[in-house]
This record gives sequence, structure tokens and C-alpha cells, in this order.
Amino acid sequence: MIKTIPKTRIIVLQRMITMKLIKYTLLALALFAFSLTYATGPGPVFKDASLNTLWQNYDGLEKAIFSANVATAKASASKLADEAKTMKNFPAIATEAQAIAAATTIDAQRKHFALLSKLLTPVFKSSGLSSGSLYVAHCPMFNGGSDWLTAEKEVKNPFYGSQMPECGKITEAIK
Repeated sequence: MIKTIPKTRIIVLQRMITMKLIKYTLLALALFAFSLTYATGPGPVFKDASLNTLWQNYDGLEKAIFSANVATAKASASKLADEAKTMKNFPAIATEAQAIAAATTIDAQRKHFALLSKLLTPVFKSSGLSSGSLYVAHCPMFNGGSDWLTAEKEVKNPFYGSQMPECGKITEAIK
């Protein structure tokens, strides 16, 4: 003998299956998005391990300046200055980072960021990397031409931010 299932029960089962499909689809999309983020890597790892924290602070500062977020740039610059003070031979780096932290406008922060990048580039280049990649990017327009460091191959110009995000080019890869 065959039992018949009430129509309301079938509708409930269909909804449950649909909800599970939606749930697993969203989970799959989230995992895919995470894998894309993770595939870009955590950034460079320096042979001189003491530079890793300095890089993380610089990278956060670069992103804040690109976004024209004065408050976040101040906080990142302050951390970078504190880290630079603990290291030998970095007083000029600490001074420029402090100038960014003290600046009240994004224009002033960008000016000091260019100087900070000029000071940090040879430090990071001379250390070498144990993993990851680092790039020197160049903006021909800011202050007659300014460089910055980035872990990404894609140009995101911190000197002009959203006004001209792709202005510039990668001029060197540090591996």
C-alpha cells in the first residue's frame, strides 16, 4: 500500500531543500572569495625578520593614504614611527613617520609619505625577501616624480588616491 504525502508537507520539504541550496551556494561563494584573497598572499616576508613589522605598518599606511583616511594614516604612521625608533639607524624614518602622524591634511601626509618611501625603499631592498614579492611603483606627477612600495602588481597610487588610482607604473620587482 502506498501512502500519499500531504501537499503542505511537500511544499515544506521543497522550501527546506531550497534553503539548503541557498546556504551551500553562499558558503561556496564565501570560500571562493576567501581563496581569491588568500591567493594574493600575505605579502612579503623579509630575510631580516625585524623588518616585517615595519613593512606591515608601512603597508597599512600606504592603504590609508590611498583611501585618504587621515585618521587611519595617523595611527599607522604612529605605529611605524614607534617601530622605527626601536631599530638602529632609522631616526630619519621615525621622524618622517611622526610628521605623517602629526599632519592634519591628506595633502601633507602624502608629501611626507613620499619622503618616507624614499627612505624605506633602500632598507627593504637591501634586506631581500625570504618569500613573497615587493614592488617599487612610480608616479611621474607627484612632486616631479615619487616612488612608493607595494606588495601588489596592480598600481594603486596613494599620492592621488581615488582621483587617479592607476596613475603610475611598477618600475622594479624585489624578490
